[in-house]
Amino acid sequence: MQIILGVIFHFIGGFASGSFYIPFRKVKVWAWESYWIIGG
Repeated sequence: MQIILGVIFHFIGGFASGSFYIPFRKVKVWAWESYWIIGG
């Protein structure tokens, strides 16, 4: 049961981190700290 729960949490985390990247073409004029915080 714990293995299945771990796999599910990893899937959710991977989906969330892959879904919320900002388009870096539009933030080239930002300071690197700003898009590092937003992208993280």
